[in-house]
Amino acid sequence: MTRKKYLPFPVFIFVTLVVGFGAWYTIKQSMPFAEPIGINEITPSGTTTLVASPPPIYKSLGQGFTLDINKDSGNDNITAVELELNYDPTKLSISKFVPTPYFPNVLANPVYGSGDFTVSVGVPTDSGGKSGIGMVGKITITPLALGEHTVFFGPNTLVSAISSGSNVLKTADSFIVTVFNLGDINKDKKVNIFDYSLFVKDYGLIGYSSADLNQDGKVNIFDYSLFVKNYGKIQP
Repeated sequence: MTRKKYLPFPVFIFVTLVVGFGAWYTIKQSMPFAEPIGINEITPSGTTTLVASPPPIYKSLGQGFTLDINKDSGNDNITAVELELNYDPTKLSISKFVPTPYFPNVLANPVYGSGDFTVSVGVPTDSGGKSGIGMVGKITITPLALGEHTVFFGPNTLVSAISSGSNVLKTADSFIVTVFNLGDINKDKKVNIFDYSLFVKDYGLIGYSSADLNQDGKVNIFDYSLFVKNYGKIQP
């Protein structure tokens, strides 16, 4: 009588694991998998662009400023916009959002996270949607660190329209905030005598001036105090 030969138990376990893993890997590779989708790739036939204006080219450290978030949808009637903005919370802070008569209905209240801001706004229900160019809302940004800092429209930025049941966003360009020391009027990364010359030139002026360091519409002794405080500072 001939005995059947069996693999030793440890070898049997090893072979079983190898075969099982190979089968699992083959099945996994044949299955489709989700890839991250950027907001500009969701709707290549989209109709609406979002942009921040005016471009925040140069700003002073610690001084908040306001930006408009505008949309241009051409002939498409837009009903609502969901905004998501991403940024470095050690460099910038978004602390305020103000809706506009163009999109007055706040569908989801602003959420000011650490490096993430979201809000959803809509048009009046009896408007039939809004076409062309209009302001979605205003945001307030405060620079917290020197240098160049980028704000991105996040992947959850969505635009809805009467014409479609899906996202009609076409593009939403990021923007850069370049932050200088308060008093660096000529933006050469140093607060020195050349900035002082520009300050003296506008001293007493009422209205817009880069020498209006406290942004109260006048160049006066209060701006001078701020200038003297920052005199000699050099940006890395």
